[in-house]
Amino acid sequence: GHSGPVVSLAISSDGRQALSSSANGEMILWDLEKGLDISPVTVATAQGDGASDTESAAQVAGARAVAFGPGGDTVVAAGSQEVVIWDLATGEQVERLQYKGTEPPRMATAADGASILMISADGGLVFLDLATGESYEVRGGEGNLQALALAPDGRTALTGSSNGSVSTWDLENGAVQNQLQSPGS
Repeated sequence: GHSGPVVSLAISSDGRQALSSSANGEMILWDLEKGLDISPVTVATAQGDGASDTESAAQVAGARAVAFGPGGDTVVAAGSQEVVIWDLATGEQVERLQYKGTEPPRMATAADGASILMISADGGLVFLDLATGESYEVRGGEGNLQALALAPDGRTALTGSSNGSVSTWDLENGAVQNQLQSPGS
């Protein structure tokens, strides 16, 4: 298991594998079919001198949020400054995207694993299409965003804020569809 507190979990779309990430930067791939037989997720990383080293994917990304990519072939790890995607079979880095996010990062994955949604440092939402690597920022909402979920269709998001409000978002046009306030707020 982990040598530090677990901060993020994900289950593959086929239910056969799980990912976990800990506060100290470890990331582990779990085989759920073999009674939780574990293996650390490792990737080859290039160093400044051209040499390569093998490090945990989570340590490379400063990952505090993890997910499986489309088809379960890739691992997505988000830190406060970047999102890194790796090929699970080869350990090769597929994509590295810089963004200014929250600490710890907040991330939601579409049901098909093809896109993710993150909360940016300025309170907006960052939508990332994992198939194309394209990202765009969605603005709006009130309060400090604390939680989010992505609908199975990948077009609607739900956010929760520190002021007690819950908002639904239309990600295609970037508009808040509905905003509710908690009683007494």
